[in-house]
Amino acid sequence: MLLTIGSCMSFTVGKIITGHLTKQEFPYCNFPMYAPVAQAVLMQLMVSVFGADYDEALAMVVYGGLGASMAVYGMFVYEIVYDITDYLDIWALTIKHPKTDKKTA
Repeated sequence: MLLTIGSCMSFTVGKIITGHLTKQEFPYCNFPMYAPVAQAVLMQLMVSVFGADYDEALAMVVYGGLGASMAVYGMFVYEIVYDITDYLDIWALTIKHPKTDKKTA
């Protein structure tokens, strides 16, 4: 659960930084902020309504939430790196060499 909350908070911090740099409105609310609450509600539903074993339900909810939050954060990181580097015409992880004219070389 701690890794889920950590990835949700890192997503939120990334949105805040990106919003500040691009002069957008402050992101007061976004989907991953509700992931821990949804996990707690889902846990209670699985145990009390569906009669699932507590330990099995806990494992399913924790690992499912971790996978979902890591997937959302991974897509965010990919989108930010791709969009910003494309917009600024820079390369993020390598050195961009200047283009040379093949006729003069």
